[in-house]
Amino acid sequence: MALKLSMTCALYDRSQPLIDGRVKPRDIDLDIHVNSDDRSRQRDGREGKFDIAEFFTGIYMADLEQRTLGLTAIPIFVKRMFRHSYIYVNKRAGIRNPKDLNGRRVGLQTWFTTTALWARGILEDEYDVDLHSITWVATGAKRSVSGSRRLGLSSRLRPKAPNFTICLSPAKSTPASRRKPGRRSAIGTSTS
Repeated sequence: MALKLSMTCALYDRSQPLIDGRVKPRDIDLDIHVNSDDRSRQRDGREGKFDIAEFFTGIYMADLEQRTLGLTAIPIFVKRMFRHSYIYVNKRAGIRNPKDLNGRRVGLQTWFTTTALWARGILEDEYDVDLHSITWVATGAKRSVSGSRRLGLSSRLRPKAPNFTICLSPAKSTPASRRKPGRRSAIGTSTS
């Protein structure tokens, strides 16, 4: 008898064969629900609506100390992307190499998105950028720095490294106003 499991994930070229049935898990009756909305998919996974859920690696890792999520990760990485290409630099900021970000103001969607986590790791490990010298700006007042309020996680999930300054963009800021010269030196985008 096959094990019945439910799963939610987004539609990618890597998940398509599982979704359309070209690839079938052995001895598992898998009921797949496609959901491209990251926020609702994360919430559904946290709330136990599915046996298997695609989840933000950064949020999961940030929660490991407290274990408030009640989830167990398995090493399946659906989005295998070259994260270097998710860092954009303001042409007017005078940044010619990654170390020029030291002491600058850098925007990101939230603190623990997987892309932001990878980008900070790449900048520090591969380019010797001093992450402690950077003022990190999370975009939008409704998006908490850690993503904890947005994702309903413990408020204890905050960046713990010393010397990090986290600010929220003004509540009434718009994408156009955030692009004004001098506002940010660089921005890291997020695709979970």
